[in-house]
Amino acid sequence: MSIEKETSAFWKGEFGDEYVQRHDAPRLVPAKRFQFQTMLRNTHGISSIMELGTNQGFNLKVLHEQFPEAELHGVEINENAAAMARKVQGVESITCASLLEVPVDRVYDLSFTAGVLIHIAPEVLPKAYQKLYDFSRKFILLSEYHNTSPQEIEYRGHRNRMFMRDFAGELLDSYADLRLLDYGFFYKRDPRYGLGDINWFLMEKG
Repeated sequence: MSIEKETSAFWKGEFGDEYVQRHDAPRLVPAKRFQFQTMLRNTHGISSIMELGTNQGFNLKVLHEQFPEAELHGVEINENAAAMARKVQGVESITCASLLEVPVDRVYDLSFTAGVLIHIAPEVLPKAYQKLYDFSRKFILLSEYHNTSPQEIEYRGHRNRMFMRDFAGELLDSYADLRLLDYGFFYKRDPRYGLGDINWFLMEKG
């Protein structure tokens, strides 16, 4: 079995279902509201959004508040999570599929991932970057764990399931028309919204 198919089966199955249950927490919403207001403060003209790896749709929920007129779409590999995301107010569509396999049938003002690239095997990361790039008309946002050099981390007793690296740098190096627009860091010990040590990078096409 290829690493791509093995990873897809992992997140579609029991471990993916457990991941959904672990992240079913109302406390996520205020933190994510703050994060997206910060990460997207330098954007303009966003009327459509594509999230690759939506989980239950917490991100789309707060984006609907921030951009109430925008079309919201997502791709989610786990069926249970996709079903929950479809119920989020303002969501137009959720495709239940691997983000590596979903066809790019249109473009959106913003494409993004949040805590998703860290779970993609390095061998197939270029396919994920290509999807982010192809789905975007204007902006690409990454909100991921960052490291200056590639590093694998054991994830809840599993190998080959979590990785850190300079995702944004690799994306910028891959596409000459991308430029870094903004970036920042969220600290897990923030007494208001600490959700993890997350680096974010906002890029613009053109």
